[in-house]
Amino acid sequence: MTGALLFIAGFGGASLIGLLAWTFASSVRDLRAEDAMLAAAADDQQAEAAR
Repeated sequence: MTGALLFIAGFGGASLIGLLAWTFASSVRDLRAEDAMLAAAADDQQAEAAR
């Protein structure tokens, strides 16, 4: 009985860590996409200014 409870608790902890890691990774990916969009917008502005 105790082993089953420990297994369930361990699985819950592992899935929580996995969820946190996934959340962190997706937020990093969002930031990179945002940086890329800002860089593209800056390039567009420079091209406009050069005309």
